[in-house]
Amino acid sequence: MEIKTTDETMVTVNEYAEKLIGLQLQKKGIDAEIKELKADYKEEGIAVGLVSKIISKMKADLKKTSGEIMEEEILTEKLNANQSVVDMVSALND
Repeated sequence: MEIKTTDETMVTVNEYAEKLIGLQLQKKGIDAEIKELKADYKEEGIAVGLVSKIISKMKADLKKTSGEIMEEEILTEKLNANQSVVDMVSALND
């Protein structure tokens, strides 16, 4: 890959770098706000980790197609019907 260093290209590179860094700074601020929010609610006894995990699962589930959901349900049912697999998974939790 050829690295372009003409003055015109460098203006574009600098613009990109500045916009990227600006967005990263915004994200850093938002991440700090989220951390503070979690700490505040954790102090109130809220299971913030569990709530965050559930929200992530909800987001992932909403992205699934009906075919993916059906396939997952079928595979889960089949694996749960296999006692050997259930026993091995249980052993993972010991």
